Amino acid sequence: KKIPEVFDNLDPEILKMRKRAACCIGFQRTGSTVAWQIGANILKKDIVKSHEASENRLIGSILYTYRDPRDVFISMKRINKEIKIDFINAKLIEIHKKMNHIKEDREVLFLKYEECHNDPEKRVTLLSSFMNQELSKDKIREITDNYTIKKNMQRIKNGNHRTNEIKGTEKTKHVYFESNHIGPNKGEPI
Repeated sequence: KKIPEVFDNLDPEILKMRKRAACCIGFQRTGSTVAWQIGANILKKDIVKSHEASENRLIGSILYTYRDPRDVFISMKRINKEIKIDFINAKLIEIHKKMNHIKEDREVLFLKYEECHNDPEKRVTLLSSFMNQELSKDKIREITDNYTIKKNMQRIKNGNHRTNEIKGTEKTKHVYFESNHIGPNKGEPI
């Protein structure tokens, strides 16, 4: 599948890295951090994580997380009292439309928060299947146990959320390498 033209002007080393990578896209509070962590653990390679579905972030196979907008709103309201439901709906609809369009040309796994939240092993199984990685039951259990909200909160408390930066053509691009990174939200894991 063709990599979007937006990559044509990138440094060859950055382009090489982006071709072998996958990405995880999902609006805040949709489970994107956990999916990203699990995906990085399964693949043992770079996975880009973003809350935006801009073309320069959509690389390789795409893990797309989404959630009922009402639940996103309630969850976000806990950290931002000023957030409006109309804003949440508009952003979620925008991202969902982009993902539906992109899936015509690319591999996209639509991972619904509500289907996996109470069955974390299902999330690991779906991700490993999508990534063509066969995992033993023990490995599925290990990954499931290591990537929970409780464990992420402990990582935040310990300050264990690092990123690596690489230089792009226009501005610094952030590519996340650490499988225990908590993302750009300064602390909230899901």
